[in-house]
Amino acid sequence: MEIRITDRDGRDPAEAARERLAGILGRLRRCGRPIQDGLLWSVRNHFKSVYPGSAHYDPDKVQPLDRRDGDAPEGSVEIDVPGVTRAYRDLTIRPKFRRALTIPMHRDAYGKKASDFADLFPVRKKASGKSYLARKAPGGGLVFMFALVDKVFQRRDSRLMPADESLAASVFGRIQAYLSAAR
Repeated sequence: MEIRITDRDGRDPAEAARERLAGILGRLRRCGRPIQDGLLWSVRNHFKSVYPGSAHYDPDKVQPLDRRDGDAPEGSVEIDVPGVTRAYRDLTIRPKFRRALTIPMHRDAYGKKASDFADLFPVRKKASGKSYLARKAPGGGLVFMFALVDKVFQRRDSRLMPADESLAASVFGRIQAYLSAAR
């Protein structure tokens, strides 16, 4: 005796399941945009809440990667988040175009570059061998504006980016909405 089960329109259930699964997988392959949108939304909101008004962690700098060779391949998502390498590993910063990095020391120097000041001059302390950029104080003496260093080491800080659970929840929500709308 042979038992055969079919669905309502007479098709084999395995075949119907394969067709349905192929349709779902096809929609999942096209989920690049919802995933990207979920990641962008999550990272931008994190920056707005944790670093309000920061020029370095500006939410508007978080953008989809501009691909000159057309759309991203199916299933891949690339976004550019400047300044978050430190969220994933230790980081050593070295100067690219100058001989030293300028580290602000004075409250008037924060958020500015050394080139923003016309009256700076180099000062080297003999005892320590450290170098600075300074300006003359109104009453005489020196005001140290920037320290000059060869490199800066920064430890990994995972708080720069949203938690993995937050990113996953945001992406999952976008994919779920996309799949629901695509039925």
